[in-house]
Amino acid sequence: MPEPDDADPYEVGLRGFQLTDPADPDEVAEHEAAIAEAVQAMGPPRRFTYGPDGSLIEIDVP
Repeated sequence: MPEPDDADPYEVGLRGFQLTDPADPDEVAEHEAAIAEAVQAMGPPRRFTYGPDGSLIEIDVP
């Protein structure tokens, strides 16, 4: 039974979710392809530090 100090489930916001069937090879393949496409679009990682005035300065990584 709900307690008086429990969170109200209708007031809790959700970011989202997706249900998948791991037994469905087509759905798994589509998901993996979407992840691979996103990784390709990202490009190489970049690193930053703060400058003396608080601005971001990219760090050159050899």
